[in-house]
Amino acid sequence: MMHNKIIISMIRKTIKTSTLASIAYFITLINLMAADIWVSPASDKDSFSTIQAALDAAAPGDVIRIAPGIYRERVRFTQSGTAERPIVLQGEGPGVIIDGSEPVDLEWMPAPEIGPGVYRAPLDFFPFTITANRQILTTLDESRTSSPDTSPSKHDRLSIRWEKAFVQGIGPSGWDGVKALAMYRREGKELLVRFKDKLDPRLMSMTVAPDKPIVDTNHQDYCVVRNLTLRNGTTGILLRGTGGGLVEHCNIDPADFGIVLDEGAKDCVVRYNSITMNPYSGADPQSKGSWDNWQAMKIGGFYDRVGIDIKNTLGGHDIHDNYIHEHWDGIGDHGNPPWNANDPDANPNLNIHHNLIRNLNDDGMETMGPSVNGQWHHNIVMRTICGCRIKAPQKGPLYIYRNIFIDNIEDLRNWGEGQQSYPEATVWVYHNTSTSNAAVNMNYHDLQAPLTTPHYHYLNNLFWCRQWIHASEPLPLPDWQTGSNVFILAGPDALRPWDAPLDEEESNKIVRQWQRGIELAMEAGRETNSTWVAEGPSGFTDPLEGDYSLRADSPARNRTTTPELDAGKSLPGMETGAVPDHTGDAGALPYGTPMPQLPRFKLPTPMRPDGGETLIVLVGDSTVTGKTAGQDQAGWGWALQHWTTPGIRVENTAMGGRSSRSFRTEGRWDAAMALAPDWVLIQFGHNDQPGKGPERESDAETDFRDHLRRYVREAREQGAKPILVTPVCRRTYSSKGELRDSLEPYAESVRIVAEEMQVPCLDLHQFSREQFSQMAPAESRAFGPTNNPEDKTHFSTAGSTVIAQWVLVLMRQDIPELAEYFESSAHIPAGPKQLETANK
Repeated sequence: MMHNKIIISMIRKTIKTSTLASIAYFITLINLMAADIWVSPASDKDSFSTIQAALDAAAPGDVIRIAPGIYRERVRFTQSGTAERPIVLQGEGPGVIIDGSEPVDLEWMPAPEIGPGVYRAPLDFFPFTITANRQILTTLDESRTSSPDTSPSKHDRLSIRWEKAFVQGIGPSGWDGVKALAMYRREGKELLVRFKDKLDPRLMSMTVAPDKPIVDTNHQDYCVVRNLTLRNGTTGILLRGTGGGLVEHCNIDPADFGIVLDEGAKDCVVRYNSITMNPYSGADPQSKGSWDNWQAMKIGGFYDRVGIDIKNTLGGHDIHDNYIHEHWDGIGDHGNPPWNANDPDANPNLNIHHNLIRNLNDDGMETMGPSVNGQWHHNIVMRTICGCRIKAPQKGPLYIYRNIFIDNIEDLRNWGEGQQSYPEATVWVYHNTSTSNAAVNMNYHDLQAPLTTPHYHYLNNLFWCRQWIHASEPLPLPDWQTGSNVFILAGPDALRPWDAPLDEEESNKIVRQWQRGIELAMEAGRETNSTWVAEGPSGFTDPLEGDYSLRADSPARNRTTTPELDAGKSLPGMETGAVPDHTGDAGALPYGTPMPQLPRFKLPTPMRPDGGETLIVLVGDSTVTGKTAGQDQAGWGWALQHWTTPGIRVENTAMGGRSSRSFRTEGRWDAAMALAPDWVLIQFGHNDQPGKGPERESDAETDFRDHLRRYVREAREQGAKPILVTPVCRRTYSSKGELRDSLEPYAESVRIVAEEMQVPCLDLHQFSREQFSQMAPAESRAFGPTNNPEDKTHFSTAGSTVIAQWVLVLMRQDIPELAEYFESSAHIPAGPKQLETANK
């Protein structure tokens, strides 16, 4: 029997030459038949092999059902649905992946004339998005970094030149901040990359994608995109000129821009999506070098990336219950931007609520443009530079209420720059819970007119802070309206979970800062009926566990008034019945309201409790360490660093020539623990053997075991999970070609300590001994450094890659939860055939 898709196609062709009566009949028939269109990688007569072909054949009411698999294409809707009969693009179950990268083989070659560790690959198009192991690299713009910036530096910002950056990294942190750089050279049509620790891109899974969306609604109305994983593209989903669009239950991982609404989109719903950029640099704004990476993007790169970006649209969008994490910006209203002001009524009636936004390089929520009747409420924003940037809204009224801000550098920021100041704009900020140092930040730069915000209102908010305002100089006194805010000092009596203990001098400084804020408020005639609490607990239920609901004895109880709009109407969210009793309590959560659990859907992957990255630290000797400068030599840890997945970082602290004794006495163990690892892999033995000298050697059955026990104990005390690794076997053979093993006593001691202390053990010694025993001595030389093939202990970069593969084999067998953090590549750089065989 002929499949529906063929019948429907034939009917549509017939309609073009039919009478009106016939057309009516055929339309009725199509509506009855419009149902499922299947797409499958293994195409047959009952399904399409590409998503685009299915979209081209779709009509109102059709559901395009995509079978699990990886689809390497970028697609666009070609027909509209209707409100009653939308066109649905839907993944059937988990594992439906659309990959937006270009199918190119990057032929990487070293580029030493540019800098050590720099690689180049020919490429005939500009790649906006460049990924390594599903993590987006920090990319420089050649045109912005090719000539020195002679203008005065503003706000302690850098002047970035790409030639210097590829040698030294960015800023004081060098390579610790950016961790990698990429740049496309248009004239030479080549892509440059360099990684921290001079990692080799040939060992990584790398993709490139042009500045195009993976899914484009293409001015078609009533399009539904559901249950898809979209990866390796510049934009995950572009709702372009679409009315009544719906995006739900999608996992966008990674993309520079998750979901973009633009070109007159109207009344769209975006909900229940997980969106990440997964920057290779990491997204924690408080990590080492994060400010240098920020400058690389903003000063030398292609500016901001956004999880959900609302550009010039007709508004009416409902954006809720999305999880945006490890990104640059969270949700932004960027309608009618000053640099392209052509729609003074852009993006009205936005409803942004119940989203969880955490771990961002920049802003959690950003309101810019007209902001007419925009409502941003009941969101949780955690660990960003700025939780909510009120970016010079042009009209209003804009309502920001019942949001919870946790561990951001700034929570609420009034922003203006140049001519971007609109004194007539109306903004209401009320019933929010804030935990940043300053209650409100005033970030005004290069203003060409005196700043005034008389129609901003800060009411009934709860601030756990250390000062009233933080402002750029010269300080303009606030002229916004205030009322019934509650300020709780984050001081000695009420430290926040992330605060360090205070000594007497620090405590006194904070108290003086607090008092100065009160004086400044009085001088400005603000906060006259607000409450300042300098002593006692915070009044939150359990901040250490992330619970910011109020206790019965909270100082935020019964402190507020009930503000109304000028027309006598209640503010949004304050209508009768909109909140429980105790509406007189300050902050986002009236007493009796529990801490909300966002997002309100099942995540595609588990969320780490603290939202940060997982850190794995390697400890050991030259068989573990990184690549030796100027030589083709590396330990297995060097290769392992190439295969990390998003949210995972490997720091290799191993050092050649060190033993279980000297690694500690030189202070290297303390330095490794200071990194606060989640896991620590420990391999010693080679330099503990007799003949290495008293500062290094340890008896296998006594001192060596004691050293290992102490490492395990101290790692656990630091909260890390220790993993013991037996020393990789040397490639020493007898005259008869039999493998000699001098390290077995040390390997056995590792096994004994692992069993005694219930520590996972990767028996790399046994595994490598079995592998090398099957090789002839001449074959084993392929593992040695190319400049010294007679070396029986160390490895070439190609050899280290094979050893790292063996480590992963053992991980998958014995510690699968650790192995999940890695995706190894089968590629071996310039390796002899013997290594390719050993790698299989």
